[in-house]
Amino acid sequence: MRRRNFRTVVLLVSALGIGTFASMASGANPAVEKEAKKLQGDAMDVDFLSLDYKAAKKKLDDAIKKCGADNCSPAVAAGLHRDLGVVLINDKKVKDGQKEFDAAFAADATISISNDYLANKDVKSAWEASKKNAGSATPPVTTTAPSGTGTGKPPTTAPDAEGNLTVKTKLAPTGYPLPVLVDLPEGLDVDNVKLSYKTAAMEKYKTVDVKKDSGKYVATIPCEDTQFVGDIKFYVRAYDSDKNEIEHFGTLKKPGILKLVEKMPDDVEAPAYPGGKEPQKCVDKGNCQPGFPCDADANKKPQGSGCDSDDECQSGLACVDNENGKKWCYEKAGEGGGGKKPGAGTKLWISADFQLDTLILLGDKNVCKSNSWACSTGSTDVGVSDEKGIQTWEGGGVVAPRGGNTGTGFGLGTMRVLLGLDYFITPSISLGGRLGYAFNGNPTSTAKFMPFHAEVRAQYFLSPDKGSGARPYLMFGAGLGQFDAAVSNVVVEVDNPDKAADPAACRTDRDAVTRDADGDGIPDGGQAPGCQVKSIKAYRLAGQGFLAPGGGVWIHLSPKFILNIGGKFLLPLPTFSPGFSLEVGIKFGV
Repeated sequence: MRRRNFRTVVLLVSALGIGTFASMASGANPAVEKEAKKLQGDAMDVDFLSLDYKAAKKKLDDAIKKCGADNCSPAVAAGLHRDLGVVLINDKKVKDGQKEFDAAFAADATISISNDYLANKDVKSAWEASKKNAGSATPPVTTTAPSGTGTGKPPTTAPDAEGNLTVKTKLAPTGYPLPVLVDLPEGLDVDNVKLSYKTAAMEKYKTVDVKKDSGKYVATIPCEDTQFVGDIKFYVRAYDSDKNEIEHFGTLKKPGILKLVEKMPDDVEAPAYPGGKEPQKCVDKGNCQPGFPCDADANKKPQGSGCDSDDECQSGLACVDNENGKKWCYEKAGEGGGGKKPGAGTKLWISADFQLDTLILLGDKNVCKSNSWACSTGSTDVGVSDEKGIQTWEGGGVVAPRGGNTGTGFGLGTMRVLLGLDYFITPSISLGGRLGYAFNGNPTSTAKFMPFHAEVRAQYFLSPDKGSGARPYLMFGAGLGQFDAAVSNVVVEVDNPDKAADPAACRTDRDAVTRDADGDGIPDGGQAPGCQVKSIKAYRLAGQGFLAPGGGVWIHLSPKFILNIGGKFLLPLPTFSPGFSLEVGIKFGV
């Protein structure tokens, strides 16, 4: 006996010495390797199993950067590249994954891979191609042995779960933490063991550490996941110090099953911790957990899950379009079970709006003689021939324009009532049109106002339709419409003195203005007050087409009744005079 024990010690010390020498020879930094392995474990055991490939890739990239050229052993570096390749290929980035497999074999030609990963045909194809390129003559190496190989010990639990680790627990009572004991084959050099599990209420697997307790390996499924009757799917993986899987029980596709029951059979003992220590009873959390058979929502989808119809969603949720144009289960307004959320997702809306137009005035002269203006006093046109109204005087030199002047500012203009339809082609984009009638335009007969209004418009909403609250939007419209803005108290001088308020005074002032006192051939000029007609109203004309970028907000007064408040820039064409419009209205969802 002494001789045998001495030999064991010698072998152990020799192995440790050789391992230390090999690590030193490789230039590996133990502290960096530890950090890299921690990132690797989190990436593959948490993120990858949760299908969060982006997070898994980031952790593996960080680990590879930490290792650099020589901070990690070849085996560790190869394992990182291998796992990154698995993540990338599962994320449909096959070419990038192939490159990582090539890098793995370049770092360590003996690198192996789990059969679980090779179940993905793209992973398997890329792995075999990289192995062939590396010049390996050996058959594909996997880190797990099929049932009945390796140690030769057959699985002792559910027949659909393969692997050479042993999990004897099959049945457990609800309301207690669930200890899961894992037996490892003798001689297996294990660094760490992890158990991944999933209840019917969970979308993703959770992963917990399998820890050594009194010489046994045990994992605990906590109270929050053992409260109610149902099956728990699980699988176990054992890893070496290089994070390579060396053995397993169950797989993602063929997991083991633990059954939770209200009462254990009389001839079956409840699971206990090593040494016979019984778990303490959990605090009662109610009669039913969502997703289990006792729940009306069993097997129905939670919020955020993809769906095709309302009856796939849990109570209080409806199957509606999300921002990406795909359907998902989302909370609905009001109470009750499945069924479409009132208002939310409504595609067709009928609208009634009132719009007020304002034009920007830059200051013009002789406006009543301009084609872009129309003038009137009462029901009489101004700036036209005497046969049609009042003609403005054009004589008397160049000193004073006599066709009326306006200043710079804003001119309140036309108003219009509009009826329209808006249809959502995606949850965020609507297309629509409006027809309407405009009023408060110019009353002249020479520049007749067009009251007809027609437009098409597109709106982009910056928040989803929840059937309540406010939804801001951006919009762009175009169409037909005339926009007139009035300027009051414009003064003109008439051409015909008989149309002045005091014809005699007009003729006297006209003579003074046209007199050439200095004999230079140029009239003296000046104003002819007696010829002035005041209280003229001048209308700036714009349109009869337009472009209109803008924005606004829909405010839900109820799920299908909305208050619309908006504003837009007016760009009338071809008679251009920029301005802006404010609108307020209501919308009904149908």
